[in-house]
Parts: sequence; C-alpha cells; structure tokens
Amino acid sequence: MILEAHTAGIAALVERGFPDADLSLLLPHLSIGYTRRGAAADRLREPLRRYRDVELGSGIADEVLLCEVPIAKSTILRPWKVIGSVKLGS
Repeated sequence: MILEAHTAGIAALVERGFPDADLSLLLPHLSIGYTRRGAAADRLREPLRRYRDVELGSGIADEVLLCEVPIAKSTILRPWKVIGSVKLGS
C-alpha cells in the first residue's frame, strides 16, 4: 500500500538537493506495504478505495532518500537504487 505525501516541500527539497532531477517523475509517497504475488490492479484497489481520504496522521522525517525504482513489467520495483540522500535539520 502506498500513502501519498501532500506537501510542496518535497519538490522544493528535491530541487535543492538534486538540481538535475527530473521533477516530472517525482512521486511523493510513503510505501507501507507490498504484495507477495501479482494480481489485477482492480482487485487490489477496490477494497482499499474506502480508505482513499482517511487521514492517517503526520510524522517527522530526518532524512530523505531519492531512489530510482524500475517500473518495467519484468523488473517492477527491483532492484531499487538509492541515488542520493538529504539529511534534514539537526
């Protein structure tokens, strides 16, 4: 399952930390779970639809990782490659 991150700060942070990054590819999110086997997307989406607008709280991050994540059918999510990181605050 993926949670969306709603803040303008993420794009600004990426732009400052990684000036050459393609911001059109930016997907601010927090992954909180993965499936172990493939299934039709609608079968996974439909039971979760009722939670679409549920407020799950807030959190504080002390580091942001910029990752390159493959999305081809043969390599979906594997292997991840960390291409940079930014420490936040102190």
